[in-house]
Amino acid sequence: MTRARRAILGLAAAAALAAVGALLVGFVWPAGAVQDSVDLGVAEEYEPGSVTMHEGVVESSDLRWGVRALMDDRQTPAWARNHEVTIALARHDNGSFSAFIARDPRTGCPLAWRTNFLRYDPDGVFRDPCHGSTYDEYGLHVFGPSPRAMDFFDVMVDGSGHVIVDLRELHPGCTYPDHQSGSCRR
Repeated sequence: MTRARRAILGLAAAAALAAVGALLVGFVWPAGAVQDSVDLGVAEEYEPGSVTMHEGVVESSDLRWGVRALMDDRQTPAWARNHEVTIALARHDNGSFSAFIARDPRTGCPLAWRTNFLRYDPDGVFRDPCHGSTYDEYGLHVFGPSPRAMDFFDVMVDGSGHVIVDLRELHPGCTYPDHQSGSCRR
């Protein structure tokens, strides 16, 4: 083996070891402070009966809720294979709020809010463009292959009238929705 070839192989081995070391340090090193909640603004700015999609308000790099892209699902479009977290905030006609993670609970595909979508709901539905699951404004499953309702966060309006979404726990959607009351039977 020539001296130049040995030098090139040595540099390649050193680069590979450095890359593995950087990955290990990134894996072991403690992450920064985890975001416990997000303020989505003043409650009165949300119209009753509306759904607002909030992108980029949650740091998503930690994947703490198990929201993972379906990297091996060849049926999932490339644009859906990411780890971005979108919070869907629904203000219901009675003035209450619901906050969901805008991902299909079965596939992880990003959900879009679609108004006037076919016959399901003239006001709008959450629709999974990857596999067709559909959910109402309460996150309840109304159509498609998903076995349950959308996953949701606790939400409250604080003393200053701001909508606060508690990010500490993502609650799984129920399996048997009660569409009349907008709640789940367990």
